[in-house]
Amino acid sequence: MKRTHKGGCHCGAIAYEAYIDLEGEGTFRCNCTYCAAHRSWVAGGKPEDLRVTKGEDKLGRYSATGPARQKNGHEHCFCSNCGIRVFSRGEIEGLGPFMTVQVATLEGAPEILRDVKVTWQDGRHNNWRNPPADTRGL
Repeated sequence: MKRTHKGGCHCGAIAYEAYIDLEGEGTFRCNCTYCAAHRSWVAGGKPEDLRVTKGEDKLGRYSATGPARQKNGHEHCFCSNCGIRVFSRGEIEGLGPFMTVQVATLEGAPEILRDVKVTWQDGRHNNWRNPPADTRGL
């Protein structure tokens, strides 16, 4: 069931609300070079399911695939003060528009994450709907 979860960065400069289904949809881990480098663990939804409630002006942005918010590109957002990655938003070919939040930044983590399903994605090969052959190092 979808419900609103609150989250934010370590120093409190950024806060957000995400309308996501942790119990039903679960979470995602990806093996693309960006996600693997920082051990990303996310839950996601549609762009309209994310609302920044504090600190939009404090967001740093990094786009690994082109200018932020362009088709087939997306931005990874982090706190420009403490450096914590909080969420990503954009569009991926084959998946469409999306947003993801770093589940470790949700209020109540790690307790709320103990029993959530994890789906592995082979983003390194643009094979998003299937797991990579090896997930041991992720």
